[in-house]
Amino acid sequence: MGLKNNCGLKATILDRFQNTGFTLASTYDAEDLITVAGFIKAGLGVSVLPKTMGLELDGLVWIPIQEEGWQWELGLKWRKDRYVSPVAKRFIDYVQSLCYDKTSN
Repeated sequence: MGLKNNCGLKATILDRFQNTGFTLASTYDAEDLITVAGFIKAGLGVSVLPKTMGLELDGLVWIPIQEEGWQWELGLKWRKDRYVSPVAKRFIDYVQSLCYDKTSN
C-alpha cells in the first residue's frame, strides 16, 4: 500500500529509503493517508506511514523506524498581518522550540 505520486509525502518517504538497500514496492496507491490506513486495518496490506492525527485506527500496529541521520523538513507559514489565535500561537511557539538549534548558544 502506498501513496499516489501526486502526494508530496510519497517522494519524501521514498527518498528516506534510497540509501538503505530496502525497496518499497506498492501494489496499490491511494490518494491519502486515511485510505491507506483503512486498507491496512482491513488486512489488505502494509505500508510506511507517519503516525499522525486521524490515523489512530483500532487494530493498526505502528513499528517505529529508527535510522541515524533521518531528518524531516517542516514548513510553517502564517500571515503576520492577520489574526493568529492563541492556540495557533502556541503551536507556532512549539514548532519553533523543536527547530531551535541548542548548539548555537
